[in-house]
Amino acid sequence: MRAFSLVISVVFGILFQQGYHYAFLIKYIVIVVCFLSFIDIKVDWKTFFNLKVFSVFLTTLTLSLILFYLINFFNSDMALVAFMLTIAPTALAAPVLTNFLHGSVEYVISSTLVTNCSVAIFLPFILPAIAKLDVKIK
Repeated sequence: MRAFSLVISVVFGILFQQGYHYAFLIKYIVIVVCFLSFIDIKVDWKTFFNLKVFSVFLTTLTLSLILFYLINFFNSDMALVAFMLTIAPTALAAPVLTNFLHGSVEYVISSTLVTNCSVAIFLPFILPAIAKLDVKIK
């Protein structure tokens, strides 16, 4: 029933579109929901330094580069857009949904933090290389 309630909330949003007036509240609601999901998390550093957590980042990086080079044959601008959309970490609500579905929240949080930090570190070096830009990183 919990998994089905996610679908119900999407249908509710489609049916009641006049709620766009309150869209500015979304970021604050997400902050509160993330805070509440992080309250009962016990940090285990073994989870952060797990090989599976780093494999999530390597998989994201590899798949986004493969997608870039496949689309680059047809359109270089679209390839760059596809790369940026696939490399960007967007798992802000993942711990909340994982908690909601009784999954391993610690693993999801670890993967999200490692992926976010890794992308922030490596993207300034990868982007000029694939976009063929002459950029000096200081």
